Amino acid sequence: MVTTDEYRDGNAILKPMNYYGNDGDVKPKAGVGNGSRFFVMNKGLTYMFDAENNDWFLFAKTTALDTTDATADAADILAGKTAYVNEEKVTGDIPTKTASDITIADNVVTVPKGYYSSQKTKTVGTAQAAQTITPGTQDQTIDAGKYLTGAQTIKGDANLLAENIKAGVTIFGIEGTYTGEE
Repeated sequence: MVTTDEYRDGNAILKPMNYYGNDGDVKPKAGVGNGSRFFVMNKGLTYMFDAENNDWFLFAKTTALDTTDATADAADILAGKTAYVNEEKVTGDIPTKTASDITIADNVVTVPKGYYSSQKTKTVGTAQAAQTITPGTQDQTIDAGKYLTGAQTIKGDANLLAENIKAGVTIFGIEGTYTGEE
């Protein structure tokens, strides 16, 4: 005998309900044995218990959305969110990420798998625009961490020839051969 307002058994819910009698009047819920009816809802089927006749019968069948052709799995759904796939509840495991999760090492930018709520920007270095470098008496260096956004031209000189450089002197890798005589 059910004496509570609701009884749970696994996925089924047994609950006393008001119902309409044959005369159209609403009959209040009551305990088993005095004409009340109970409904059990389980996996889309609703059964009714008719206490007057002490019998169960199928009251309604709910047509659920067919999810058997779904192809998502937990790896396709955001972490903490749920969905139904192939008639099973699936909890997602795609992590939410921020710009701080993006890493840069040398010339490699790593963007980990995850959901980014908006466009993320990460600076990978300082830009070096096009420039022309003219050799001089001091070394000229393009700093590490710069990326080149234009052509870098190192000036040459048509007169940088061995015969124009004093013998025994090397300039930019060219050893001179000039001895002062023509």
